[in-house]
Amino acid sequence: MWGYKPIKCHNCGSRYKITFPSRIIIAALSVLPIILISSLSLSPFNNILLTILFGIVIAVFFTLFIPYLVKYIPD
Repeated sequence: MWGYKPIKCHNCGSRYKITFPSRIIIAALSVLPIILISSLSLSPFNNILLTILFGIVIAVFFTLFIPYLVKYIPD
């Protein structure tokens, strides 16, 4: 599991690993907004720098929701 190491509970010592669908959610929410806005010209801006910055801001916004969307299972 490169990049997704199990999480250990400090109270009970149990280990939890991330599920495969959650990995897909993380990848999609991290990369997809930048690709959609910058490559498909869905930006309301005519400046390429503003378009890229807008995509990065949206990607950061989506990554804030990742901890609430991923699921962990006991290892």
